[in-house]
Amino acid sequence: MPFLEFKYSKRGPKSKEKAKEKLAYVGKDKEETKRFLFNANGPITKEEALEQIDLAPLSVLFFRMILSPDVKTENIGKMLDLWDLTQKLVEHLAKKLQRKINFISSVHNDTDNPHTHTLLFINRYGRERPITPARIQELRDLAAGQSLDQQRHRHLMQAVLQEPEQRSQGVQPLAGAAGGKAKRTRQDFARPTPILQVCPNCGPAVAMRKTARGQARCPACGLVAPQLGLVREGVALAR
Repeated sequence: MPFLEFKYSKRGPKSKEKAKEKLAYVGKDKEETKRFLFNANGPITKEEALEQIDLAPLSVLFFRMILSPDVKTENIGKMLDLWDLTQKLVEHLAKKLQRKINFISSVHNDTDNPHTHTLLFINRYGRERPITPARIQELRDLAAGQSLDQQRHRHLMQAVLQEPEQRSQGVQPLAGAAGGKAKRTRQDFARPTPILQVCPNCGPAVAMRKTARGQARCPACGLVAPQLGLVREGVALAR
């Protein structure tokens, strides 16, 4: 089960200053390595993040969310796209609270336990508690399911891309229980799968993923590059 923690700053005259202090940690790790910041629209600069805090209305509570999937079961090989996973959690929370939630986040991937630090901007109405233990558990369950779903799609993508090489070597790909070729279901291709575009910084161990802007992004170092294409039912689709 993923580690998921929320901490918030009390609303007051110094709440934005405290949020900026949290942002300083979001963008760095203990070794003072600078990190890529991003929000719902993609990568952002530190100056843009600070401006986002300054422009936040007085009704906003600043929460810091820490998300770290289990490397033994949910993030095997440290291959999860934590950027995408974080966005899905924020989108789910916004839907449950029925309001827009701005956020600033950063992936800390070169550690023993890859994780994200996220600063959430949540409008609070009256005396409500937007983040409760039950809601945290709901988000934790969602993160676990999304992590396993990412692993399933990655394994399928790797199998599809390996088929031509296996055929050239005389190896029967994707053998079923009866020795024949395993049939794929419609569920296996419920969504396009990003092509394995290799990150020039991280090497072939890290597959870049498609962003909402149609670009390829490395989930490890945050590098953004042109998107090569998509794979659907074993066929590369030009973009």
